[in-house]
Amino acid sequence: DFAGNMLDYLGTADLTAEQYKTQLYYLAAEAWTYVGENDIEMGVYGLQETLADALQLLENQLLTAKPDEAILKELIKDNIKSHNDAKSEQRACFSRLMEYGRFGAAAVQQRTMTPALMNQLNAEGVLANLRALLPAVERVEYFGPLSEKEVKEMLQSSRILAKADAS
Repeated sequence: DFAGNMLDYLGTADLTAEQYKTQLYYLAAEAWTYVGENDIEMGVYGLQETLADALQLLENQLLTAKPDEAILKELIKDNIKSHNDAKSEQRACFSRLMEYGRFGAAAVQQRTMTPALMNQLNAEGVLANLRALLPAVERVEYFGPLSEKEVKEMLQSSRILAKADAS
């Protein structure tokens, strides 16, 4: 979870975070990365004419983002505050109780990072773990006017997605 959130504030080896966002703006594109408990999702939205460039920009960020400890520490602080705030919300407590009933105590403990564990994270390690997952991308979904063959051709130049199934 921290990796996807941290990328929102990081640039690349060649661009600051602000320059990265400006490049996406010029391409009329939006790029995002979501890291869940069991999967990673990446998305690029925009014009067909600039899709390949936007995808390349996202890949460049994923592969060359510079770790920033200050950003990670701020995200950890926000996460701990959110976790503590949720303890006083009835809906959040009920949701945790349902998880406990459904999966058991051990499963809940395995899926929950304690503040002590969060504070042990470092930015380089978080990005390294994210990058380790990238070769496991299995599928690419495309919605637009390009044919499946054209999408596969576009993905062949991708350093991350060339081996994924395009549908």
